[in-house]
Amino acid sequence: MLGSVVLLSLAPIFIKSIQASAISILVFRCILGALCLFLFVTINRASTTVSRRRHVFMNKQQSGTLEGGSPQGLKQGWYLLAIPGMVLAVHWYSYFLALQSTTVTIAVLTMFTFPVFTALLQPLFTSQRGSVADWLLLAWVAFGLYLVLPPERSWSVHWTGALWGVLSAFLFAIRNLVSQRQLTRFSGSQIMLHQLFWAALIFLPFANDFIAILAWPNIGWALALAVFGTALAHSWWMRSHASYSALQVGLVSTIGPVLSILWAAIYFQEWPGIRSLIGSVLVLSGAVLEIIRSSASEKQTGLESGGAD
Repeated sequence: MLGSVVLLSLAPIFIKSIQASAISILVFRCILGALCLFLFVTINRASTTVSRRRHVFMNKQQSGTLEGGSPQGLKQGWYLLAIPGMVLAVHWYSYFLALQSTTVTIAVLTMFTFPVFTALLQPLFTSQRGSVADWLLLAWVAFGLYLVLPPERSWSVHWTGALWGVLSAFLFAIRNLVSQRQLTRFSGSQIMLHQLFWAALIFLPFANDFIAILAWPNIGWALALAVFGTALAHSWWMRSHASYSALQVGLVSTIGPVLSILWAAIYFQEWPGIRSLIGSVLVLSGAVLEIIRSSASEKQTGLESGGAD
């Protein structure tokens, strides 16, 4: 799990290093990432079939997921994967614009407000009730972001980047909530694979400078983003959900923004000041508190409903 967090923390560095439009970067990431993920899933399915043929045969009859079987479930519900794929496309587009508009620190921290947005939006997707504490944490995180932003009196590119980052976090929360409901019907790799497909399909007609990515060194950064920062990182990340609790996964994920800020300081010389560091601590602590609260709330809901596996 830590390996996937390290790879994901490098993604902002890869993105910011590519001299191309956000749409072209997104399309390249989706296409090549989907191909790599498809290869990974195919190899994994073949390995599973050889070692556990009888068990996989039973899985085919019961689940119909890509990892181990029949695509029947996909044929019947492909349209369900299109919606989160569209949301993922706009989420990545706004995140890429944030990285291109401002520093890695501001872009990453604004995007990492998604746990708070997830808690606020969850009552719309589940039977879980909202809480005043969620709004207090939102105010806490907003104050942290205010400290992270440069103290400029007039509007600047940093504020524009921050707004793109907040929009990205909002969309990421929606995408996660929608995808969470689909995990009962599709495998994690299947969901991610088809979300990449839909994201690429939506923005492909607008990738006017796609050829620029093929020039060196853009192609090197783009390959690193697609292979390591997308396919491999997300595959490891999805596997970690089967081995660790939601609380453990959430807490470990908070290491990602810290590493991204560190890589940006080393590579781009974007060293944050004292004010920015204090704001970063507030944002990350608010995210950690929300992750802990959400995990405790889910456990309580499970106990009240009888405690399902």
